[in-house]
Amino acid sequence: MKLKKLKLAFVTCSIAAMMAACSTPAPTAVIGFNYEIDNAKANGIVQVFDLSGNTVVQVRGLNPKKTQFLDAKNTPIAFKVVGENVVLSGMFSSFTVSTATAASRVVRKPTAPLSEPVVAAAQPTTEQVSAAANTDAAIVAEIARMRKELSELKAILAAASASDAAPSAPAVAVAEVGAGQGATVEPSMVIVSFANNSRQFNPGQEQRERLLALSQNAEHISVRGFTDSEFATRGSVALAKARAEAAKRYLVSMGVSPTKIVVGFDGAGKFIAENRSPAGRAANRRVEIGGS
Repeated sequence: MKLKKLKLAFVTCSIAAMMAACSTPAPTAVIGFNYEIDNAKANGIVQVFDLSGNTVVQVRGLNPKKTQFLDAKNTPIAFKVVGENVVLSGMFSSFTVSTATAASRVVRKPTAPLSEPVVAAAQPTTEQVSAAANTDAAIVAEIARMRKELSELKAILAAASASDAAPSAPAVAVAEVGAGQGATVEPSMVIVSFANNSRQFNPGQEQRERLLALSQNAEHISVRGFTDSEFATRGSVALAKARAEAAKRYLVSMGVSPTKIVVGFDGAGKFIAENRSPAGRAANRRVEIGGS
């Protein structure tokens, strides 16, 4: 047990040193070990730390399809999996890692304000590091793996930032996505697509014009939310419902009576495009709005 702790300390210090090792000092801390974990072992949680304004959970044996990350209000948190790390967008005062068999509570230390991530990793002595480094050559491979995963995490966070700044998604061309994908689309249906794990309803100009005409002429309006998930989980169902509800709020803001709107959602499947390419998944992440 002592040897494992020494190895973990060595790997942690190596990661922190790697992130700090540059010719000019960084303006803010990159990694902050600011969390306390209750019942960590039950879900294989090794540690939780901050990385460039996001929360990273290092966990062994994660099953993403059977694991939920819930915020303080018990709302699912969107996450990405990179190797043995789970990236949660943003930082949280507390959250829960929930599986079918156990729940692990993660709480941010009171001394670590959300606005200023700090590096708080315990520093082992030189003798401890030397002893751990000489016991097992696998440590070197572990450090290389962690460096690679950190690079992938940074790339994902950079891509997410670029996605947030991107313009609204264009209207989906119905004629191109309907054939043989398990769902059919009515020609009069208005489809609005979503960014990955997003609940933000952001129709383009053509879609807004069609929704305006629909709101003025239809006696009844159906709204249905979808995801690009192939298997339904509590998180994917909640996401599909949130997308449909966001579309309903938009229609109500245009003057449509809520009593005219019927909301439905599917947490998985019902694809209108093949789901293996980024373009196909983008088409499947959608809300369909129709009138009668």
